[in-house]
Amino acid sequence: MNYEDIKKVIESCHLNFLIGSGSSRLFLGTLGSIEKLLTDLAKSNIPDDDKIIIETSIKNHYWKIAIRGNLEIWNRGNSLLDSTINSYKVFYSSLNSILNKRKTNLISKQVNIFTTNIDLFNENALEEGGFNYNDGFLGRLNPVFGTIINET
Repeated sequence: MNYEDIKKVIESCHLNFLIGSGSSRLFLGTLGSIEKLLTDLAKSNIPDDDKIIIETSIKNHYWKIAIRGNLEIWNRGNSLLDSTINSYKVFYSSLNSILNKRKTNLISKQVNIFTTNIDLFNENALEEGGFNYNDGFLGRLNPVFGTIINET
């Protein structure tokens, strides 16, 4: 398949992407084996008081490596953070460029992004890039997740 063939396919299809935690891995850690550790712990014969301490320790580790970094996402100056955000921005700018170059109006100029990430890199990159997006929530001050539009 050559460049022109790939270009025709991209111009004539719906674009859908699944973004997983690996896309933020430069700055944030991933879940790793935490789910397995918690499952094994729940099945173990360890006394309940000790289980609580171990479970808290596992979740604290996950907080430190994969969640806490969200508190820093709008603070620039950390090279790993900046590089991760820039990667997202380049991705969304590239998608925007592809959509703008479509020669047909039969296919909508939108991209569906599905993500399992709990970080804020997608939202940050989209907002800083000035892109319109719908995150599935109704409202900004008191957001409610919903896929059904209220027709009142």
